[in-house]
Amino acid sequence: RAGEANKGTPCAERLQVGLGLSGWWLRDWRRKDACDFWVLKGLLQAIIGRLCKSPPEFLTTSRPWAQPGACAEIRLNGRTIGVAGEVSRRVTDELDLGQGAWVAELEADALLALASSPTAVTAPTAFPSVKRDLSLLVREATSFEEVAGSIREVGGRWAHRVELIDRFTKGAQVPRGSYSLTFSIEYRDATRTLTAAEVDTLHQRIGQALVSRLGATLR
Repeated sequence: RAGEANKGTPCAERLQVGLGLSGWWLRDWRRKDACDFWVLKGLLQAIIGRLCKSPPEFLTTSRPWAQPGACAEIRLNGRTIGVAGEVSRRVTDELDLGQGAWVAELEADALLALASSPTAVTAPTAFPSVKRDLSLLVREATSFEEVAGSIREVGGRWAHRVELIDRFTKGAQVPRGSYSLTFSIEYRDATRTLTAAEVDTLHQRIGQALVSRLGATLR
């Protein structure tokens, strides 16, 4: 919360939510990845998307504490709700962290004002899910939200969960002007067990849609 101004003049208090990452991020028991901005962004998208049922925008900005070129203003429905970025190496050196750190700060009141009505709680299904990974190359101008939105649209009710697990901008297999994304897609039906053939057919249909809609190249 904000403190008080000089000469005893009170300032408006703002309730804020902070999030910090450093070290390793354990996606599941099989794999761990070094924390970076994309892990932080994914968490923010999940939190804000679940609360407000709408994806946030990330617009490049700067802050005194942030590493130049690694800071973003977070906006939702045209309203600024926070900021996220990599902590400046000058700051991490002063704190003797010995590794990178990424932080985000969200305006709690703004989030709550934009939050959607609570949804009804449903019991988990007894039928198992099937996971498939999808790797692709897209143009730099294509946003993550466009790709994830197309996956959800084509996958429909069977695309139970869509999660970004890898992003590469450099490498021998990444042409100039493109970047690589890998999604983990969890397929599930609430009424029955999906067959491998059904999942494979839908997975291929999603890949073909990304190629035709976004000019993606499947890997």
